[in-house]
Amino acid sequence: MKLSFSTLGCPDWNLTMVAERAAEYGYDGVELLIRGGIHIDTAMNAAERKQVSELFSSRNLEIRSVSGYTKFVSSDKNELERNIQQLRLNAELAHDLGASYVRTFIGEPSSGVDNAEAIARAGESLATAVQTIAPLGVEVIIETHDHFSAAEAIAAIIHKAGNPKGLAVLWDTVHTHHVGEKPQEVCERIGSLIRHVHLKDAVPGKPGGKPHQYVLAGEGIMPIRENVEALHAIGYYGYLSLEWEKMWYPDLEGPSIAFPHFVKVMRELLATLR
Repeated sequence: MKLSFSTLGCPDWNLTMVAERAAEYGYDGVELLIRGGIHIDTAMNAAERKQVSELFSSRNLEIRSVSGYTKFVSSDKNELERNIQQLRLNAELAHDLGASYVRTFIGEPSSGVDNAEAIARAGESLATAVQTIAPLGVEVIIETHDHFSAAEAIAAIIHKAGNPKGLAVLWDTVHTHHVGEKPQEVCERIGSLIRHVHLKDAVPGKPGGKPHQYVLAGEGIMPIRENVEALHAIGYYGYLSLEWEKMWYPDLEGPSIAFPHFVKVMRELLATLR
């Protein structure tokens, strides 16, 4: 398995710093975030896209995934259409940068919308989006997140979309943990669909606050070893990506600490699997 990090963890670095540090720390690739033009943006022209691609390839780094923020449970048809169009733009950017995947969320259903209706709406919208994206050779990966954190829910959405080629899963291991799924259960349910994995560690949050508080890899209670062992058991050879949420939680350790620490911990863990 290979290692990457999301640029969610280094909002203050420019792209040159991202590439230089990723190579310095021993990463195999990166996951670039589309968020407010901080690192990459769909408004980038062809020359800018080529420059970004070469920035990483020249350091033998793969841009594995482009992470967007599209969602597909709105009851507003115009909003759904805007998200379909945005996902297409995100996928075009991923293609031009040489990325294999483009991330999407499903989102939170509106009040009064039952689960079956939300799954149907998301599945139908994604089926339309994937059909337009397929010629690009970029897969859409749904992150286990929000209301749809459970593997069973993601599988139902993909089934509702018609199980199209080009629609798969980004397994965020913290979110499946919080809905009570064991790593082996996740891999049994959607293992063949997992294309990318978010790893991070955490301890229980304070009463009345978030359910968890992020900590450096290996210092919390998340079943990181069990996650990796379950992936190893199904023959997963993709990326384990550190999603260090520094952008959302500024008090977290800086990327110059968290990123090399993750490489050390994970390389040691992966060595025990061989």
